[in-house]
Amino acid sequence: MIRKAGIFSLALVLGLSLAVLPARAQFYTMGADPGGLHWRSIETPTYRVIYPQGLDSLAHVYAVTMEQVAGSVGASAGFRPNAAYRRKMPVVLHAYTANANGQVTWTPHRVEMLTVPDAFAPEATPWPLQLALHESRHVAQMQYGAAKPFRWLNVLGGELAPGALAVLYCGPAFFEGDAVVAETALTAAGRGRAADFLEYYRVSFAAGDFRDYWRWRYGSARWYTPDYYHAGYLAVGGIRAHFDVPDLTARYYRRIADHHGFTLLNWDKTVREATGRAFGDAFAEVTAALQQTWAEDEAARAPFMPSAPVSAVPRRFAEYTGLTGVGEDLYAVRRGLTQPDQWVRISPDGQERRFELLGSYASDPSYSDATGRFYWSELVRDPRWPLRSYSVIRSSDGRQSKLLTHKTRYYTPQASDTEALLAVTEYPVEGGSRVAVLDLEDGRELLGRDAPDGMQVVETAWLDGKLYATALTGAGYGIYQIPLEAGDTAFRTLLAPGPFKIGGFVDPLDGQLLFECDLTGVNELYALAPDSGEAPRRLTNTRFGASDFMIQRDTLWYSVLQPEGRLIHKTALADLPSVPADFSAPAKYPFAEELSAGEPLPLDLNAPVEVSAPQPYSKLAHLFHLHSWLPLYFAYDSVDNLSLETLREDAGLGATAFFQNELGTTAGWLGYHAAVSDGVWRHSAHANFAFTGLYPVIEASLDFNDREALEYYSAAGPWPVLESKSRGIPALTGTVRTYIPWNFSSGGWLRGIVPSAKFIFSNDVYHQYLQKEELMPMHRTTLSLRGYVMQHTPDACAYPHFGIGAEVGYSFRWARDVISPSLYAYLYGYLPGVWETHGLRWSALLSRRLVGGAYSEPFANTAPRGFESAITRQLAAYRTQFKATLDYKLPLIHVDRALLGPVAYLRNFELTLHGDYSAFSSDREWGNLYSVGADLVAVLGNLLWIPYETRIGVSWNYNGGASFDAFAARNLPVQRHKVELVFSVEM
Repeated sequence: MIRKAGIFSLALVLGLSLAVLPARAQFYTMGADPGGLHWRSIETPTYRVIYPQGLDSLAHVYAVTMEQVAGSVGASAGFRPNAAYRRKMPVVLHAYTANANGQVTWTPHRVEMLTVPDAFAPEATPWPLQLALHESRHVAQMQYGAAKPFRWLNVLGGELAPGALAVLYCGPAFFEGDAVVAETALTAAGRGRAADFLEYYRVSFAAGDFRDYWRWRYGSARWYTPDYYHAGYLAVGGIRAHFDVPDLTARYYRRIADHHGFTLLNWDKTVREATGRAFGDAFAEVTAALQQTWAEDEAARAPFMPSAPVSAVPRRFAEYTGLTGVGEDLYAVRRGLTQPDQWVRISPDGQERRFELLGSYASDPSYSDATGRFYWSELVRDPRWPLRSYSVIRSSDGRQSKLLTHKTRYYTPQASDTEALLAVTEYPVEGGSRVAVLDLEDGRELLGRDAPDGMQVVETAWLDGKLYATALTGAGYGIYQIPLEAGDTAFRTLLAPGPFKIGGFVDPLDGQLLFECDLTGVNELYALAPDSGEAPRRLTNTRFGASDFMIQRDTLWYSVLQPEGRLIHKTALADLPSVPADFSAPAKYPFAEELSAGEPLPLDLNAPVEVSAPQPYSKLAHLFHLHSWLPLYFAYDSVDNLSLETLREDAGLGATAFFQNELGTTAGWLGYHAAVSDGVWRHSAHANFAFTGLYPVIEASLDFNDREALEYYSAAGPWPVLESKSRGIPALTGTVRTYIPWNFSSGGWLRGIVPSAKFIFSNDVYHQYLQKEELMPMHRTTLSLRGYVMQHTPDACAYPHFGIGAEVGYSFRWARDVISPSLYAYLYGYLPGVWETHGLRWSALLSRRLVGGAYSEPFANTAPRGFESAITRQLAAYRTQFKATLDYKLPLIHVDRALLGPVAYLRNFELTLHGDYSAFSSDREWGNLYSVGADLVAVLGNLLWIPYETRIGVSWNYNGGASFDAFAARNLPVQRHKVELVFSVEM
């Protein structure tokens, strides 16, 4: 009975793993805002918006926008946002981070919005509206989990129920694809009306690459695949538009209710009922219709200009963007499946050398003739607070990289064509945008211009000492001249805004501004003469579009997407077409008009909204928020180590309650566990608590009566043996850990330092019988310091190419006269493998027992893999212990096939060759053990309805060493061959 309860717990946890959209682990938090912030809140009929004090205007914009879109967003979803809940939906605004994002989280349910706008090629929709539409659709989607027929599950489990149902019936691709449909259908922009959103499908279909839905959804370790937002949009939006089923999403949810909450393969059956076709056939028909539409468009736009490839076709997908020419060399940002993001220099003979690693959320570089340096913006997070970050300006001359600005929110720098000046866009914390001009020598701001209300400046360009910018308004993208004269603050319109995307500026040519735009449905290069009064002209005509244009002497260089990557091409300037462009007639995109026509309730962004007066938000009063519970026991903090061997301890009969506050700084759980132990029932209580709102993180746990308290004593024998007996009272064990997760990542390198202190107390004692009887407490303290420096891991690689980390620690019992304290040092690192996707991981661990008590205990695992935990305890008796490991991991056998439809998707196999060596010594004895073996696992894109990468396989070890026979003679659990099953889920 306990085993069945444990297995049910495991299944339930896997089912509850989708707690965030996009998919995240259960009880996910984006991190903590600075601990010193004070908070306020305002309310609308649907939402309660929580925001940092002093940002009332910003909060009002988001509150009004969220309320205005709620009815329209819910009309075709079947549920109005938050309709199934009595409490108003919390919306938490994070304004101090420098990157743009948003998410809807369940357990507890809330919307989290990073209010800084997207700085790099945002959609042609203002950021508050874009975010409100997308995240509100997620809120609407999740309502079915709290409505009929599932309300009883909410009584049974609280907010866990909608999270579990989200995995069972929907999944990330459905959620995100449907949200992109809402963006597209309810505005004149949205991702479905942008050329770059489906461009890889366009290229692939033309090359004959018609993958089925599952291959587009779960991807490949070998072939590039856009993320599941794209596949989800084709599945939901494509079927809805192509088969004229405007209520497809509502039908999906209604069908679940009609079948009383029990209907397997509900999406497939909904599609069959709506279209008369199986889902796979319907999806194939959608892609065929797309290919026909694109082929007709290409025929209408032909003939295309001549284009010569420059880049060699890479073995794995790679992209070259941000092209810049300096002298004879070409510079580009290279991103790919097998290399970290980096900036490369390409010499005239085609040789490619790394110039600089790039950090996260980085802009393309801009070169200054005045200083001979490149400049770019890069996200740098606060060392302690994940939700406080900056966008700083870095520069490099190829020999030295340095920071030009510190703790700024500057983006997309552009060097002046006449002076040592740098133009940047800035997004202040309180909202809005501005243009700033910096001195290249010291980064001082020489001039600043605030953009008009409702305008987001995106990118700037210099032309003959004048400054211009692309900017985004409610009407879309436009081009404006930025006033530089004293007293002049008016932005002059050069190109009226419209529902198209304008990408990066290109270095000017013959007194004309050059810019990218997807006006024709693909991205092309356009020219605009600011003072001529003439209409813009289109300078290129390509089949699939192009980007990252750069002129060097008499040649236009640019990047072209093809199945193998976004590779560099060139065309002579003399071969460019130059035709007038009509910006009043943007391209029509497949499915978009049909989606808009099917919306039952258009947006009304002028609708009045009732907003309450701001109120203080007490962090203390909202510290604990009980959101979920289970009528069984589950030790949530053990989920990473949950296995069939630990089910008896970590899951079973009882009850569990979970709490987490709205700001994501407090989380924990309370549990009651009933289990049979030694033939009698034992009732235990457990608590776990974590708080990240102070500078050091504090974690605590408490366990009561999961066993009886122990009294340890010395037992006679040839070896010192520590025996124990029951004290006859319940055990009480607690842990308090505090640490500081400092993060100093920048410049393409992950860096961190983590000092930690851990104290474990219990009512276990040691009975000292020598000179006088004394009960000595068995409390334990561990102090450690960890640090690391490593590169990001490319998508198709097993490990980072380079990296190193270290940890040192000191651990001791309070009864140090009985149990010796220990020091340990751990070193690990990563190196490239023989092949580009392979990787090598190595480690070395040294543990030293200090002079003290007669007994020892393991503070680190020094036994080789393949040996039981009893061997680790045995090795702890030796004063010095050393362990070295090598792991060589290589992906192989790329299958990329769905097995039984949605049941499992087999991506590839993965082989890890590994070897461990342990040496140990004391005053009387030394020895060693080793193991060599391999893990062979199948890498699955999903398993059943678990929408996470899953590994299932087998691990084999051959064990030996000089001490192997001696340990076997002592009847210790050693065996030559050890075979174990491998199962892991990456959440």
